[in-house]
Amino acid sequence: MAVPTTAVWALDTDQVLDEAFARVRRIIGRQPSGYDLKRGVRALQLLMAELSMRGVQLWQVSEQTLALEDGDNDVALPDDVLEVIEAVLRDDGIDLPLPRMSRSEMLAIPDKDSPGRPLRYWVDRGRDRLTLRFWPVPDGDYTLVYHASVALRDIGTMVDSIDVPTRWMPCLISGLAWFIARGVEECPSIEVEHLKSEFEADYMTAVSDDRERVPLRVVYDLSVYTRT
Repeated sequence: MAVPTTAVWALDTDQVLDEAFARVRRIIGRQPSGYDLKRGVRALQLLMAELSMRGVQLWQVSEQTLALEDGDNDVALPDDVLEVIEAVLRDDGIDLPLPRMSRSEMLAIPDKDSPGRPLRYWVDRGRDRLTLRFWPVPDGDYTLVYHASVALRDIGTMVDSIDVPTRWMPCLISGLAWFIARGVEECPSIEVEHLKSEFEADYMTAVSDDRERVPLRVVYDLSVYTRT
């Protein structure tokens, strides 16, 4: 028997909805109506937002660049950027670490309009988008290179793929079943809690697997013992 040579299997939106409704149908004993399917699509979009808020998922991370000119400050980032994870300032081909500061640290700077090479940045998390403010204010042309957590893509048609890796499909299906069951009157609260528990278990499995595998490095500071 020949072994398949492809590894591109995935579920589209319609199949994910069908798998999730199968779990709810087992509880309520009826087929979903057309309105239920419409609610299911909304629930799927809400679940995607839930996954984004639970932390930075690796497939959401995107490296982006931003050209800075003299005097540029309060720079608006693209609408789909949810968070800035880390950033460097590229100056003449050299990448210089650019630490992030808090709102309180930004407020405590006496001269916020001081020009120079940016040394730190603050992220203003507004309602519609993120805005970056630098200190000092750029005094020339620089390039900001940053890793951003971007929003998951919107749910398209029923035959479109979902912006989630295949390895996260069990978590997506159990989470969608939970979201759908919360809005179904015939579904007892104990069953809703059971579906939630299944989702949390699948989520923890996916998170534990979907991580950067780098060795732990511990550096001891012995300067207090050698200081004269």
